Amino acid sequence: NGYIPKAYLSRTKPSSEESDLDKLKSQVIKLNWSDAQNVLNRGSYYTLYDIRNGQTISVKYTMGSSHMDIEPASASDTAKLKKALGGDWTWERTPIILIAEGRYIAASLYGEPHSGTDTVSGNNMDGVVCLHLTNSRTHGSGRIDEGHQNAIQAAYDWAQDR
Repeated sequence: NGYIPKAYLSRTKPSSEESDLDKLKSQVIKLNWSDAQNVLNRGSYYTLYDIRNGQTISVKYTMGSSHMDIEPASASDTAKLKKALGGDWTWERTPIILIAEGRYIAASLYGEPHSGTDTVSGNNMDGVVCLHLTNSRTHGSGRIDEGHQNAIQAAYDWAQDR
């Protein structure tokens, strides 16, 4: 026989705790680019959440007026970024979650380094990659890219599947 101190007993049924992943998913939003520009800060570091394998990637928002141009924060983050893209740089749009300023934002990653900009030294990547949010626009044509919008929707839909 054993004894349990009365202080440890309760008549309240334990609640089923929501997992960390479910908490993250429940907070995912689609944020319009025009609103995001008032929230996100160039030069700030943010986190990407890879919905395919659950890893987090630290990135720096370096530039971009029609969408975010970002750089991995370290060589380790560059390796994780490539893994999120399927193992190699690609122009394919990839659904991902941006964690920034207390928000979890459905986004689309365009993972081919480009431009001469390189503000993070030692990260094993030259240039920037593009991160699109709802209704953001491309560099060249200034149009809303349907492929990015579909990837953003896919990231949002992933979050709704709880």
